[in-house]
Amino acid sequence: MDSCPVCHKHFTEEVPANCASCVTNMLYTCRFDLARVLLEKESLQKKVEAIVGPEPEQPLDEETARLRKGWQRQQEKIEEQREKELQEGLQRELVLRKKEVEVRRAHAQELRANLQQRRANLTVAKEALARRTQQKEQELKESIDKSKAQYDALHNKIVDTRAILCREAASLMRLSHFRKKTKDGTIKDRHYIAGLLLPDLKEINNMRCTELTAALGNATRLVFLCAFYLGIRLPAEITLPHRDYPLSTINTPLTSYLSQRITFPGSGSSLSVPSSPTASRLDLGMAPKPRPLYIGSDDHNESVAQFAKKEPLAFSYFIEGISLLAWDVAWLSRTQGFVAGTETWENVCDIGRILYQLVLAQPQSAAITRVLTQRDVQLRRSRSSSTSSPAREEKESNFPARLGSYSHDSAHTFLGSAAAASDNPSRNWRLNRYAMISDPLRKHLLTEMNNAEWELLEEQEWDDGGEKMDDAVVIKTRAMDGKEYDDARSIMTPGAEDESARASKGKSGWTKLKNRDKP
Repeated sequence: MDSCPVCHKHFTEEVPANCASCVTNMLYTCRFDLARVLLEKESLQKKVEAIVGPEPEQPLDEETARLRKGWQRQQEKIEEQREKELQEGLQRELVLRKKEVEVRRAHAQELRANLQQRRANLTVAKEALARRTQQKEQELKESIDKSKAQYDALHNKIVDTRAILCREAASLMRLSHFRKKTKDGTIKDRHYIAGLLLPDLKEINNMRCTELTAALGNATRLVFLCAFYLGIRLPAEITLPHRDYPLSTINTPLTSYLSQRITFPGSGSSLSVPSSPTASRLDLGMAPKPRPLYIGSDDHNESVAQFAKKEPLAFSYFIEGISLLAWDVAWLSRTQGFVAGTETWENVCDIGRILYQLVLAQPQSAAITRVLTQRDVQLRRSRSSSTSSPAREEKESNFPARLGSYSHDSAHTFLGSAAAASDNPSRNWRLNRYAMISDPLRKHLLTEMNNAEWELLEEQEWDDGGEKMDDAVVIKTRAMDGKEYDDARSIMTPGAEDESARASKGKSGWTKLKNRDKP
């Protein structure tokens, strides 16, 4: 279109469009070109689809058929080339994999050889280690045996030294043993310390209080020294005389080793009666009450029986004290294996015999010790039906008796170890409470005193009795069972005070009959 139908202008490159119709007319050429290109594209697309697509149903023209055959041949070549390249790639990959397998096989063979070599080296090392370990164990065992032998030898020297110290202390205190023939023809063993008779506790009624106190003081010091030298902690703590503490005392097991200051309990009446109620409360509540190992008053000729009548409560404390001392001595003897003569309270009361047997007696043979121990076992069986097993009795019989063998200060044969707990005779003792000694001893002494009142009376007592009561009837006393003295066993009970008050009112003439049978 050469001119615009609206403005009638001719279209040239120099003349621009003048109106919308001019612009529209100018676009018609471009539109025609685009339509032609699209039609050609569609024709080519159909031709390409006919060439590369599936076999069409309608026959193709000659040119399209020729192009289709050429394209198919090209595709076949491309496919062959692709397969060839794939095969070559697989071949190269196979070669690489074969090389890698060969390398890995060689590496595995090397590792296998290395592992085999290491196993061989390990076997050799194990054998060498076993030999070296066995050698070291043998050397260590020999070293242990040597050290143990040296340790045992040193322990034996220590034991011998302890025994020597104990024997020297006993020699310095002149502990001795004699056999004395009595009036009835029997021979009795007598033990002396510092020249004084150390009596059997069952026979102290007729002794003078001063002699008994001196003998017990020396025996207490010897027991304390032996326990110190042996490194033994006694179950009942002993307090020796020191400043402001003139005489020896002993504590009960419950009040022993409390690390408290112990005050001297006094003597005579001051021992049994506190100075005031306030002092009594303070004494019982704050400090332990030691038991005296002394007896008597200012009268040097006073006997034990006379003191017991005058001060029954103080005498009861004294009985507990000497029972605790005898208990300590017997326990100390059993810790060292000296079991013979410590099974009954009657035997335990003979402190001198046990001390002499422990410190100065010659070591007995195993046969003699076994016979003596079996005799004690038979006596124990006859006296009580205890639950002790035969194995324990046999163990006690075979326990070696040696002074200084067991101690609380030695790790070699520590008395508190599990082995000592199962083997040492002190752990399986029938008299495991001191009351099993003090109660029968108190009963025995009081009964003996009671029976002796009618065996021997002074002439003055007969005269006093005749003046006051001419027709007096003699009533035979009975053996005491200890029931009337239960108050004396406790510490300051009101009943004991009343009994003491009644006893102090009158003792002359026929008023001594306190044990008349009750209706």
